[in-house]
Amino acid sequence: MLELVVLLTLIAVLLVVIYYKDKKIIESITEQFEDNWLDSCPAGYKTYYLEDGNVACCDGDIVANHCLGDSQCILTGNGTPEMPNCTKYIKQLYAQKSKELCPLSMTNYFENRSKKTKGCTSDRLNNSLSEPISAQSSKCLIYSTEEKNINSKDSCYNQKELDKFPCFGTNCKKYLTDTGSNTSPLITISFSDSNGILRVAHTKASMEQYLNRVNPNWREKGINLDKNISIAEVAKKFYIDHTIQQSELQL
Repeated sequence: MLELVVLLTLIAVLLVVIYYKDKKIIESITEQFEDNWLDSCPAGYKTYYLEDGNVACCDGDIVANHCLGDSQCILTGNGTPEMPNCTKYIKQLYAQKSKELCPLSMTNYFENRSKKTKGCTSDRLNNSLSEPISAQSSKCLIYSTEEKNINSKDSCYNQKELDKFPCFGTNCKKYLTDTGSNTSPLITISFSDSNGILRVAHTKASMEQYLNRVNPNWREKGINLDKNISIAEVAKKFYIDHTIQQSELQL
């Protein structure tokens, strides 16, 4: 009986060892696949073949199967210091662009060469690093002109501005409010004051930007955003901090 118990225990231990060994192998294969998920050359690069049959990418002209550009990378190999792996190269490049262009809530930068679009997402990217993995993924876009970035509700510029502005009060929510074509959206803050009453206001910067477009003479008309209760910074001082009086407000 004792021998049977010992035998069953050894079999159980062996099965556990095999399970974790196989699990590590699968995870290793998965990690290797994820490290080599770029399936085409980066934007602006031309494809050519190395002598060993691997696919390489060149950022300039290719003469006699040699790259004459300033940089090149290998698409289907591990890479070397002189010719890095394209996936690692493009991820490093996109990581730098993410720091410069992406909002904190959407840090994965992507480019789609066929659609000529650039943007950021909070989700993983597809195998060409050109789109979020799902069509339902949240994303913002980077447009080619400053005006388009400022006026577009779905721009990464406006998403960055939204992310930067801090919420206040209770039940606070912040979002972008569309103001129509060719005008910049407003960064809207909804919150409950100390009495539990729901209030809605807009950031001073976004309101100023909007008024400059639709009503350039708003200052001459007596509008003072530093005293206007519809401005989030003023609303916070009045409803939450209680550092200004109603008599100081421009309602």
